[in-house]
Amino acid sequence: MPVADNAWPADPIAAASLFLDDAVQALPQLRAAYDDDPADLYLYDIGAYAARALAEAQGRPLVQLSPTFVGWDG
Repeated sequence: MPVADNAWPADPIAAASLFLDDAVQALPQLRAAYDDDPADLYLYDIGAYAARALAEAQGRPLVQLSPTFVGWDG
C-alpha cells in the first residue's frame, strides 16, 4: 500500500485494485491462522476484505468498521 510516498493511483479502479491485491495475498495467511480455531466474531476495516471473506467462508459473525473522517460539513 502506498504509505511512505503516498503515491495512490489517480484511477479509482487502480486504487481499488491495491486493496484487492492485498486481500488476495492475505486470505491464505488468515485461513492458516484461523481455520482450525475460528474467532467468535471477526471485526474488519472497510479496506480489509479478506477478513470478511474468511468470516463468510466459516459462517462466523462479522462487523465492518469504517474509521474515517468526514471531509465536509453535514
